[in-house]
Amino acid sequence: MNTVKYWHRIGYIIGFCLLAFAVGACGDKEIFTAELPSLSITTEDGEGAPVNLDIPAAGGSKTFSVASNGNWNITKQGNTTDWVTVTPDKSGAASEITVLIEPNTSEQARKVTLRFAMDGVQVKAMSISQLGYVPSIAVSPKPEEPFTYKGGDVTFTVTTNDDAWKYTIEEGADWLTEKERTATTLTLTISGNSGVSPRAANITFSLENYEIADVVQLLQEGKKLEGYKTKIYGTKLWMIENLNEAGEDGNLGYGYSDPQKTARYGRLYTWHEAMTGIPNATAANNPFATPGASGIDDAGNPYIMDGTYTNSYNIQVQGACPEGWHVPNMNDWYDLLVAIKDEYHIPANVLSDVGSTKDGYIIAWGRQTGVVNPMNLTNWGMVGAYLRGSSPQSAGGLWEGGATFYYGGNTSLGFPAGDYPLYKNLSSDIAFNILPSGYKINNGGNLVEEGRYSYHWVAYHRGALNQNPLRLTVGYNSVNFSNGWPNPLDGMCLRCVANY
Repeated sequence: MNTVKYWHRIGYIIGFCLLAFAVGACGDKEIFTAELPSLSITTEDGEGAPVNLDIPAAGGSKTFSVASNGNWNITKQGNTTDWVTVTPDKSGAASEITVLIEPNTSEQARKVTLRFAMDGVQVKAMSISQLGYVPSIAVSPKPEEPFTYKGGDVTFTVTTNDDAWKYTIEEGADWLTEKERTATTLTLTISGNSGVSPRAANITFSLENYEIADVVQLLQEGKKLEGYKTKIYGTKLWMIENLNEAGEDGNLGYGYSDPQKTARYGRLYTWHEAMTGIPNATAANNPFATPGASGIDDAGNPYIMDGTYTNSYNIQVQGACPEGWHVPNMNDWYDLLVAIKDEYHIPANVLSDVGSTKDGYIIAWGRQTGVVNPMNLTNWGMVGAYLRGSSPQSAGGLWEGGATFYYGGNTSLGFPAGDYPLYKNLSSDIAFNILPSGYKINNGGNLVEEGRYSYHWVAYHRGALNQNPLRLTVGYNSVNFSNGWPNPLDGMCLRCVANY
């Protein structure tokens, strides 16, 4: 047999077979056109779903459409995953799914990854990140002005991102009571203030489970003193005009012969009348005139009239004053001067400052010796000038003298002589309003020093036999606030201070 022809014939046969195999295979669509797994996720608007989804702490829900060419399922991956629910989480066809994200009550952010798989193979992923909870609470209104002493209701609106809020009222503020509470409001009833002193209380609004709060301060004015102007200096409420009470029988104190002057200056009282409220009172009617006398004062505090700071500087005696008020004591007068200097920013604390500026203020001694030590220009500065009301007569006012006065100075202290202002513009702002009312000599004698001096009683004597009580004086020809020990039967002015 021809070998070459043989192998040619074999080659044709093999080629034919390969061609036939190839033709047959190309016609088998089941092998070469099979589809790969596919899945798409779109939003309700038909846009492609985000790979990263940011959700606020309040939570919420999202709806997506899933289209696929086979069975699919969703699994969750994260440190905690129970705060995310997917419905349905598997299907064999196109489906709409809802992703529900619960509110985050923790202050920590959290994250879950949704894995979409077909036949066990992940084909898509979506990360859900949720912000941590930031608690907040705000209350309105925050009243700036005091409520009337008559009381009433006030309603607060509470704005918060947490339903579990609470409130507490400052301890001791039993004049505030709850009237009504809703999910977003609180109404409190403010009881009437029968006292003359203002009062305040803090109401704290907070969330049950978080250290966050909003505080509202409520102020309520004291009961109005009918017929008198009042003002607070420091923490104490003063009359800023003199007492003008004649008593039930009209015989308490002395009125001026001119009713207009009585209306302007008030009445003049003996110390015994001032301390007891008894017309024409004598030392026998006045228990506070007895050295060493002791008891409980009208504010409920013990006292001993021994002249000491501990026992008698803070005595509160109603006397001729209205109910809830008392004759000013040693501490009252001293605290008044300190408060005026601080609140009205009056300069100067040393004598040289006052001498160089012809202005200023020096607070001598201390509260434990108060105003009982001598008060003059060299150790009390220009205190009296700041307490005057009205103007000098040269400017149409009530005080005798011109707009300035001459002070001889103190050469040993280096305090210069010269003209010093008699009346300070700042006194109008301070508004203590001392006027030159003069005084009555010894139980209804002549009226003297009107236009020149104003004399004021203090609930104090030195605690020894035959000792006269203390008075404080503002004069026309000096700027200091002086003191003295007059006859208790002299008729002088009386200011009153609210009990505290």
